Amino acid sequence: MPIRTVTFCLLTLCVSVPARSQFTQYTAPGSRLRTPESLADSVQRAAGEARWRLGPLRIDPRFSLTNVGYDENAFSSPDESTRVNDSHATVGAGIVGYLPLGSKSVFSAFLTPEYSWWQDSEDLRQFNLNSGLAWFGNFNRLRLAANASSTERERPLSNELEAPVQIAQDSLALALAIRMTRRLAIFGESRSIKAEHDRDAEQFVPELDLRSLDRDSSRQSYGLELAGSRVVLGLGYRTIEVDFLVETNRSNDGSGPMARFAYQTGRLQMNVEWANLRIDYDDPLLGDTEQSIGTANLIYKLRAATTVALRAQESLSFAVSSPTGIVESRFAGVALNHDFSSRFSAGVFADNGTSTFVEPESSEREDDLEALGLTAALKLSDNFTLTGRFSEETWDSNQPQFNRSNTRLGLRIELHEELLPW
Repeated sequence: MPIRTVTFCLLTLCVSVPARSQFTQYTAPGSRLRTPESLADSVQRAAGEARWRLGPLRIDPRFSLTNVGYDENAFSSPDESTRVNDSHATVGAGIVGYLPLGSKSVFSAFLTPEYSWWQDSEDLRQFNLNSGLAWFGNFNRLRLAANASSTERERPLSNELEAPVQIAQDSLALALAIRMTRRLAIFGESRSIKAEHDRDAEQFVPELDLRSLDRDSSRQSYGLELAGSRVVLGLGYRTIEVDFLVETNRSNDGSGPMARFAYQTGRLQMNVEWANLRIDYDDPLLGDTEQSIGTANLIYKLRAATTVALRAQESLSFAVSSPTGIVESRFAGVALNHDFSSRFSAGVFADNGTSTFVEPESSEREDDLEALGLTAALKLSDNFTLTGRFSEETWDSNQPQFNRSNTRLGLRIELHEELLPW
């Protein structure tokens, strides 16, 4: 049995079936190995730690220098004439504001522009603007999170084609939980996203039209949540809808049961989210499919300064190489991190998995991933942190023309927190 299958099965036995989002275009190896913090808790904490105060208003400056590095064949182009070899970096700065509305809710807003710089490829340079408004509350019987944001960021296009493209997203989200008894609550969540790809990559990857990935998507979840001192269990129902703006054959809607589970002790943290959806595609050749999707994270403290983390993810994405293809992905990862001092920590991670391409009237393609990497973080001061990441990724396909490998070295400097606060 392949190592990746053994790893994934062990995670599944430990933390149930992994799950989080439906259509996830890109997941970096070694990522999502931290237990997520709730938005309300994160904003309340950040408001209390804000550096500047003007009466009741609390303001945090943000600065980040990310994506610092050099890429050989940044767009993974097989054609020598269109390959891009270049140095690049992304710099961002801005402010995040917090206005406490009493002791139980916070209003927040941010404005954080970014600039993506490439040394030689002037066509890839671009100025982006990120902004958002939100209200978070934790009342006696009601938890509430409502936010709207507009972001423009340079991101890898997908695990299939890790090309840097400018993706603009407008997002609206609302989440609430109404406590019926001390431990039982009703929850409801709704999120809609409009995604547009601003950068034309056809000059680097011939016949690739990014407009085929522009889409509107929405997701709704509702159900019951049972909370104990260490455990939170949610059971409910989820619906999704995806509408493509140009190539509409991959538009779809789906629904099915969902569950979430969280457990925390002094040494162990576990988070699982799972959904089993019946998805109906507009293309009759894709038809209907039943898919279990989501993520699981498990973090265990071996000793005071050493932590091991496990992750599993099963998700769907839209193929880049074809305007009709769907990609079913299953990944598993492990990471080990050690704090050598209060200012320096380092770790190692390994990921493996498989992406299976589902396309009408086409032979099935499978790409297998193996990745190894190193991470390090140096706290330069109370507010400045320098982090570095090195990874070696190899994709082995049953169709040899899609074999590829990437060596990546990344550096980032952040002031206080990440550029986007929520």
